[in-house]
Amino acid sequence: MRRIREHLTYANVMATVAVFLALGGGTTAIALSGSNTVQSDDLGPGAQVKAPDVAANSVSGADVVDDSLGGADIIEETLSGRTRELIYNATASSSGPLTTIASLDPYTIKAQCRDFPTPSSMHAALYVIGPAGTADWMATETFDDAASSAETGSRRTPIPASTDTHIFNTFSAYGHFSRIAGTVMLRSGPNLIQVDVNAVADGRSPRHCYLYGTATKALG
Repeated sequence: MRRIREHLTYANVMATVAVFLALGGGTTAIALSGSNTVQSDDLGPGAQVKAPDVAANSVSGADVVDDSLGGADIIEETLSGRTRELIYNATASSSGPLTTIASLDPYTIKAQCRDFPTPSSMHAALYVIGPAGTADWMATETFDDAASSAETGSRRTPIPASTDTHIFNTFSAYGHFSRIAGTVMLRSGPNLIQVDVNAVADGRSPRHCYLYGTATKALG
């Protein structure tokens, strides 16, 4: 014991302590000294960082790997999505103001219910406004829902930039009603929007217009 005590100098003791710290995890304590020093290699395997360790509103979309989240990770009813509902119900008037019923970048979709005292008729119409592009549509129109009156039409309509552009409409004489239903494809550059719509011009009293449908933007 006397020989051991004779060799226990300060330098020997400190050297032994340094080896013990290195082998026992002392390097971790040194690595964590100061601020902003936690790195990936400071964390053990498995789920080390948990929800309580993450500050609220501190993780953004840039922190998530693209296309890595699935349905189980998202509350679907909270999504704004790329589909818009089209719901329009209005009384016919001679001024027939344009009413916005949906906005889906880059287009805004509008509807109109207009009364034409001469020649005693009214119409329900669909309009869009946005960048320069085209509207390709195909629709079937009926009068008083008579199968024998069904008429199908199609057309390409140029869309000037920033201009309310008439796409199609359905006319009805007073005391009757007409219906038009079909699909409109709006395109501007890489943007493609499909509009599925059913519009009714009801010339019976009180004269009304109804328009229902959806607008969906394609994912590139």
